[in-house]
Amino acid sequence: MRDKRPTLRLSVNTTVAFLLCSGTLLVFGIFDEALGWDIFSPKVEKVLIAIFQSSICLSLVGVAITLVLSSHESVRYFSLIQEKIAPIEEPDTPKSTSRIYRRFFILSTCLALSLVLLGVANNHIENHRIRVFHTIAGEQAEFFSDRMKSEILKLKEIPRDNIPHRIHDVLTALDQFSFINRSTLYLPDPVEASALWGMTAWRSYDKKDGFARFYVARHFEKELRNAFLGDKKALDRLNALDKFEHYLGILKKDGSLLAILRIDGNPFENFRNYDEVN
Repeated sequence: MRDKRPTLRLSVNTTVAFLLCSGTLLVFGIFDEALGWDIFSPKVEKVLIAIFQSSICLSLVGVAITLVLSSHESVRYFSLIQEKIAPIEEPDTPKSTSRIYRRFFILSTCLALSLVLLGVANNHIENHRIRVFHTIAGEQAEFFSDRMKSEILKLKEIPRDNIPHRIHDVLTALDQFSFINRSTLYLPDPVEASALWGMTAWRSYDKKDGFARFYVARHFEKELRNAFLGDKKALDRLNALDKFEHYLGILKKDGSLLAILRIDGNPFENFRNYDEVN
């Protein structure tokens, strides 16, 4: 009867390799989902998913082949035992056991180092994507700011309803970009410095819609208030944060701050290359 041990050894090693590959991709996928990594572009993610699925399928095929070959070898060894010529295998020695533990430690260390390196790479890529977002969002905000300024200057008082159509249209036009989730226009309260007014075009135009008055509480709201009070670096501090949020000050002719336009970016947009953003 032909010895199948070399084929069995090859099947086992190949199956283990595919299992290690799929297991590594699975761990990376779990961390990518849990931590919101942005290391891989959508196309690369599709390729990695295909590799993971292929590795799983090939691992299952390898397990099936291993089971068949193992059954064949079991029959062979039973025959040898009956003929009293079966080889006597020595149990695992402490040396072989320590070798297994050493390999497991090396694999675990490599996996941990890979996760750390991926985390560092993700931080670098995330910062690059945020910079690209600020560049594009700043350009679009500048383009629409003049239209917004002319309409704001026409306001005799801040409207709680019957918002001018053009202000609503500008906010809606910004929201239609794929890289923008929401745009908001802020105005200072003419009476109370601790209050601001905000307007978001969250639906089609309705006469009931207008600016909403609120008191400053959150960090970015305090910075907006500081900007309206004359702090020229307040908006720069907000734009320096690692967030997909861009703030643009709309200025009067004398250079004082008239309004602030906030753009909340879409974190799922590519932002890796300037030309790929629509």
